[in-house]
Amino acid sequence: ICPANCSGVGTDVLVDSRVPLRCSSPGWEETPYDISTVLSSYVYFNCRSSMEYTEMLWLAEGREDIMTTQLASKVTLYNGNSSLRYGPIGIDDDGTAIGCEVSTDYGKLPSSLGRISIQFHPTYSPKTIQVAIIGQPYEFDFNYTSGTPPTSFKWAKNGVPFHGDGERVTFDHAGIIFTRVLQHDAGQYQVTAKNTAGEAIAKSTLRVVYWYSESHVQTGSSARPTFTSKLAVTIALQQEQQRKTTVSAGNSVSFHIPRHNDSTNYAIQVIRRLLKRASEESQQQGRARLRTERILRKVLQLVGLYYNITVNDQDMMKIHSLTNCTAVQKTFNCYTKAVLKYRTFDGTCNNFFYPLNGAAPVPFARLLPAQYQDGISLPVGHNQEDQFAPPWPSPRLISSKIVKSFAPPNRAGLTHMFMQWGQFLDHDLDIA
Repeated sequence: ICPANCSGVGTDVLVDSRVPLRCSSPGWEETPYDISTVLSSYVYFNCRSSMEYTEMLWLAEGREDIMTTQLASKVTLYNGNSSLRYGPIGIDDDGTAIGCEVSTDYGKLPSSLGRISIQFHPTYSPKTIQVAIIGQPYEFDFNYTSGTPPTSFKWAKNGVPFHGDGERVTFDHAGIIFTRVLQHDAGQYQVTAKNTAGEAIAKSTLRVVYWYSESHVQTGSSARPTFTSKLAVTIALQQEQQRKTTVSAGNSVSFHIPRHNDSTNYAIQVIRRLLKRASEESQQQGRARLRTERILRKVLQLVGLYYNITVNDQDMMKIHSLTNCTAVQKTFNCYTKAVLKYRTFDGTCNNFFYPLNGAAPVPFARLLPAQYQDGISLPVGHNQEDQFAPPWPSPRLISSKIVKSFAPPNRAGLTHMFMQWGQFLDHDLDIA
């Protein structure tokens, strides 16, 4: 979720797609970049390196020579192979990534990737009438089904431009979030969205009632309003923001040295305490981690489900921004001579395209979805009395029954401290 210490928690709250962090490229004067286009058009990429090189290749997905792939029929190279034209764009080209690579004295150096994104015509399919209960939160969803976010959009209510209502009413291109519905929120809403492919207009009427009954469904209204993950994230962020303004951070530390003969020893104890304190950056990331976990727990509490909850990229970036999770906004210079010649000790820039992949302390990629007892971080079986979770045997019991050691007895006289010291050195060196 959050690719740093502030996301040290595991979670069953899923993210639609991780936004890759791209490294800066001072070794390049010009590199491919992401392009939004429409069907049947052409796109252009350029590559110019400031380093001396003997050969330049264009790569598909950063791996294969593009001229040896099925994409070659759409490729035209010119300007001494430094420019590439690709097209005509078809439906299968959506998400295609193109980059270049040069051979230098330091080895083969890839550029950043330029990804093709096809803009489809905006499409909405909202319900004609939707029902909200006064005083309750509600997500007024217009069911945006295009899959391509619009480049611009505007809202209107009863024919008048609509700009929301502070933190109580917020909106994006897909709908409006009411953290607390009021009577005057009722009315007909209209959204107009545009992108490169065209424009769409959608309308829906919001009815505000004092209680919910099945008659609202029979009259053509929507089903009972429920908490969606998007609505839950909005409310959780607001509550966390209010908590942030009322709770002091309390980062400063002061010590009082008493006047007595043993003040020297006391001063030594104070110095030791200071040396054991984590750096300010580590403390900040630790606080961000706790706040991120608190927000996600609130989301689960509001939605009322522990599994299959999806939080999209935009909402996760809002969480990162509020919790000051600075790692997601870091930029990396992966093309300095030092980095090109030596590997970094923390694993960053081992992957030039996504410099955080495999770096400390970024979570590992999962082969299967996470499964935690509370949906956030508690391991399954942590609470044996949980009525919603079956009892699980302890890890110690499993290891003792399944994994058995047939090694000869310890003849070197080593204790567990030998193993523990090795663990300390290993985890310290690789920042595990």
